[in-house]
Amino acid sequence: SGSVLDLAVDTSAVDVAAAKLLVTAGAAIGASVNHLETAVGVLSAKTTTGAIFVTEADALTLDTISLSVSRVAADGATATAGTATQEDVDSGANLVLVTLNGGITTTLGTGEIKAQQGILLSAGETADGTVADIVLNAALSSAGGNISVISKDGVSLADATADVTTAGGTVDVQADAGVAMVDGSVITSAGGAVRVQALSGDIVVGEIAAGTGNAALLASGSVLDLAVDTSAVDVAAGQLEITVAGMGASVNAIETSIGRLMATVGGGGLYLVETDALLVSSLSSMGAVNLETQAAGADLSIASLSAASQTVTLVSRGSVLDADVSGSDNLDITAAVLDVTANSGGLGTSASRLETSLDSLTAAVGLGGAHLVETDALLVSSLSSTGAVNLTTTASGSDLSVAILRIASLSAAGQTVTLVSQGALLDGDTGNDGLDITAAALDVTATGLGTSASRIETSLDSLIAAVGTGGAHLVETDALLVNSLSSTGAVNLTTTAGASDLSVASLSAAGQTVTLVSQGAVLDGDTLNDGLDITAAALTVTASGLGTAASRIETSLDSLTATVGTGGAHLVETDALLVSNLSSTGAVNLTTTAAASDVSVASLSAAGQTVTLVSQGAVLDGDTGNDGLDITAAALTVTASGLGTAASRIETSLDSLTAT
Repeated sequence: SGSVLDLAVDTSAVDVAAAKLLVTAGAAIGASVNHLETAVGVLSAKTTTGAIFVTEADALTLDTISLSVSRVAADGATATAGTATQEDVDSGANLVLVTLNGGITTTLGTGEIKAQQGILLSAGETADGTVADIVLNAALSSAGGNISVISKDGVSLADATADVTTAGGTVDVQADAGVAMVDGSVITSAGGAVRVQALSGDIVVGEIAAGTGNAALLASGSVLDLAVDTSAVDVAAGQLEITVAGMGASVNAIETSIGRLMATVGGGGLYLVETDALLVSSLSSMGAVNLETQAAGADLSIASLSAASQTVTLVSRGSVLDADVSGSDNLDITAAVLDVTANSGGLGTSASRLETSLDSLTAAVGLGGAHLVETDALLVSSLSSTGAVNLTTTASGSDLSVAILRIASLSAAGQTVTLVSQGALLDGDTGNDGLDITAAALDVTATGLGTSASRIETSLDSLIAAVGTGGAHLVETDALLVNSLSSTGAVNLTTTAGASDLSVASLSAAGQTVTLVSQGAVLDGDTLNDGLDITAAALTVTASGLGTAASRIETSLDSLTATVGTGGAHLVETDALLVSNLSSTGAVNLTTTAAASDVSVASLSAAGQTVTLVSQGAVLDGDTGNDGLDITAAALTVTASGLGTAASRIETSLDSLTAT
């Protein structure tokens, strides 16, 4: 009814030596400063209100113990004085069970460990050859205290009933080797923190349920899921911190229900499937990273994810978002390859774009679109979006290289795509004539758009571009409106579909050659505006027509070369103009508007058509050393200060001439 205590002054190393020890006390067994020292093989101990403190010399098994004792009577006769059977270890307060040189094993069904307060199981070793595993085949539970399970070798929750449970306390499991849990075994803290550490091995997880409490998994090896696992969630916690060589596997990810992840991972990489939304506060990995959220609308928010030279795969049923939206320019994702699937959401937002350091991007996103700032060159291997796209490279001299996978590497049909590069915007699949960019509107700021050798293939409604000396080189599958294009390099635009017009509202390439090839006509894209449509040193056009009689193209050119069809050529030039070569099967109407601005004609052929030339200067022979025809037409109408000169007359093939 009282306690079982060691002497305060005790010269013996062992208090009880036996094969099996059964102890029952109303109060305590041992004391915190003076454990009961044993050398037994099997133990069962129970107290009603007090604590249990036992230090065992070697290995110990917790199991049922039965014993019978005989009592010697006064006459010397013996009779059975009583029998006792007891199982489990049950403490009315704290429970501390320590082995100095051996393991601790609990027996299924009869070796449960229970305490009202804290529990410590500690298996030590004094020799390297000692097996100091803690093997739990039965439940270990505290009514609300903290639980510590410490082993100099391994820790195993070896049966589905071998749960470790506390009602709000913390759970600390540490093994010098590995930690293994079988299917069905659960570590439960009901809101307390859980820490599992394998100093020289793996952690094989059955189920860890910390509730709102935080969990930490630390291992020199990996954290692995069971090959056969009936639990829907492996780790449930408010926050999960891991420092491991690897977590999960590509064919068997760790399933979690956590709010926040902090991870340092080695070459084994990280494979995690989250049931709901997830915030990645910090993740550093030397291997591949694969993160997935499963619940509908569950976002994956990234504050810092670094996997240099590795592939990062992010699958979100919501969006992949920047978690540091406070204006921080810190990198969110570092990887060789970023592969994103967020079909119900997007990649970043227009207000808070993801900052990345990548080699290539593959993404399939929804109405949220793709919004990304890249620190260096970027290859967009494949990007499909049902929302707007905004990609920027920030490092000086970097290239934003757009590459094709199957149809289009960047497909945002009906949307606006904005591409800003400190370098050039280049075709990333130079050996492929498939579409590179599909969008309603493309807005580009770069040192160049495509190259003369490898033009960008597009399917656009409209184009806005500001490019440098690399110029703009584009092949459009259908009609195209050039809303605004400014370039300090050459421009080459082509439409390929039958009768697809090329409409130009503003194209400025001062001092450069502009080449426009249209299967339809080249038209004025701002018919209500008399501003300049095309500025260039030389304009070369191949089309069914150049402007219309009702809406002529306004230009600032040095020279014009054009081959046009029945739509003819209708142009208003702000200054002097040299018509190097103009061939038309429709009417031609050319006007210069600046005072004394001449129209010089080297070759203008419009057989059977009317040619109208209006010059504020003279209409002159543009090839004074050549006696070939300058103008061929049915009718020529000229308004100018002069038509040819006495020294260099205009050579013509006309039916009629009207001239003022």
